[in-house]
Amino acid sequence: MVIQTVCSVNHLFKVSVLICSIQRYHPDIEFSVLVTDIDSEEKNNVASRFNGNVKIICCNDINIDFINHMRSYYDILDFNVAAKALAFYYQLVQKNKPACLYLDSDIYALNDLNDFVSKLKHDVVLTPHTYSCYPKDNISPGEMQLINLGFINGGIIYIKNTEASINILNWLLDYSKYAWFVAPGAGMFNDQHWLDCLPYFFNDHVHIIKDYSVN
Repeated sequence: MVIQTVCSVNHLFKVSVLICSIQRYHPDIEFSVLVTDIDSEEKNNVASRFNGNVKIICCNDINIDFINHMRSYYDILDFNVAAKALAFYYQLVQKNKPACLYLDSDIYALNDLNDFVSKLKHDVVLTPHTYSCYPKDNISPGEMQLINLGFINGGIIYIKNTEASINILNWLLDYSKYAWFVAPGAGMFNDQHWLDCLPYFFNDHVHIIKDYSVN
């Protein structure tokens, strides 16, 4: 399994913290970082910031013809979120990795991942924003934010390389082309509403993990 994250150059310092926090417990684990605003010539310079088994990739490495078109209308935040699907395509389809665990660049590991990884038995595993109703204290977040923004948290996504999961990934990729904006008024909040759909449309293959220590 490869751990994947996505960021632009201005968030590389967060990726350094993420990677170091996991390497304390798993020094040999494979990391991949898709840096969305560099080209192939800049990869070695970025890679020099990291220790261990860390591979830097850029959008030029991904064989998807609509990437440049996406750049023309997404801002950097929207594009970085949409690039999650591109990174999964790179790892599972182009590189044929057996599985890929996506982690947001601002995640920090407080313990080893062994217990979490042992629960990754489904084709796709997602994490929710909450496991219970929010208290009615007029303090954010609240249920209305879940309605507007989605109840699945896109910060941790696991996809195993199976026929079913590749079909799910292709479905996500189709919407990542043009419908992953931060636009709650239009029913969009990046990837989160699309991830909300997965347990319903692909319920035999998608699992929402129940673990209070995760995300």
